[in-house]
Amino acid sequence: MAEKKFSLKKEIISNETAKKLNDGIFNEIALSEEKFDDDKIKGIYNDLFFQIPKRGKKSHESIIIQSLDYTNPEINENLESTINSLQQTLLEKNEEYFNKSFTNPISEHPLFPNGSFLQIGNLNTNEVINPDTADIWFMQQGMKRKVTGPSRGFWLRVLRLSLGETTKDKLGQYISTKNSVNFKIVESEDINSIDNGEEISVADDLNIHPLLGIEQEYIFDDIKLRLYCEGVEKFYKFQKDEPLYDYMLEGYPLTGGYWYLDTAASCHLTIQTDKDPGVGFESKHQQIIIPAGEHKNIRISRDDSLYEGYTNGIASSGANDPTQKEFYDQNILNTTVYHEFP
Repeated sequence: MAEKKFSLKKEIISNETAKKLNDGIFNEIALSEEKFDDDKIKGIYNDLFFQIPKRGKKSHESIIIQSLDYTNPEINENLESTINSLQQTLLEKNEEYFNKSFTNPISEHPLFPNGSFLQIGNLNTNEVINPDTADIWFMQQGMKRKVTGPSRGFWLRVLRLSLGETTKDKLGQYISTKNSVNFKIVESEDINSIDNGEEISVADDLNIHPLLGIEQEYIFDDIKLRLYCEGVEKFYKFQKDEPLYDYMLEGYPLTGGYWYLDTAASCHLTIQTDKDPGVGFESKHQQIIIPAGEHKNIRISRDDSLYEGYTNGIASSGANDPTQKEFYDQNILNTTVYHEFP
């Protein structure tokens, strides 16, 4: 094999010459690698220290922030959590402020404003049924509060004075609550439409806040009764040819006849009620027939003028006055049985 000789020649040119020779074919020309160590970086930083702005982009401030992000990432994480928490709190406070700004925190009934005194009466005659003893309510937070107890009159005066009213005239005479500018006569339907609030009977009751509702007590102008007819109790009188015949009934009830229940007969009732339940009581009588074994619903007035203050011949009290709630709380009511004689 013939030997060949290769001539190796190295020519070094400058970067500028290389660019001209290659006519821009190379966009970048490798530069000799310069090593940077901590000392060199610090030196460059010290040389440029006063040329770097304090704040803004590429400033001392941005260098510090970037360094902290790199060396202590947990700082930003904690700050992010704090920011999120504060944003949530801000939203809640804004919502709370909105609710307080655009809603009325004190409830009020649409028809009877707080501070009103209510009693049941006849709107046509503008009179109260039993004004001295009838229940009276005070409106507060949209609920009615019954003013009750032995000191009712005193608490009514206190409430009126709290509203800025004058309770005595120029001669020092007491001005009745029914003459108050805040007094209103209402019907039982209106009272039933208002929720019950806690009653007012002692001083502590005036300081209740917020007011709590209590069990609703409905009031009616009349009484609803459901009657049932089992039959009619009748007396059978023995005839002359029957044993124990006693024409004069001198040995009654042992002789002369006996009582029995006729379950085929109808019950005949006469009920006294009023034409229009209210103050101006006008009575009327209604005849009712109930076939044996059947029910019938009737309504009678609760106006105490029907009873003239007495029940079963006894002066009315809470226990025997049909216009009072206590009357219906009794477990046992006296019943009078009327017999039908031939």
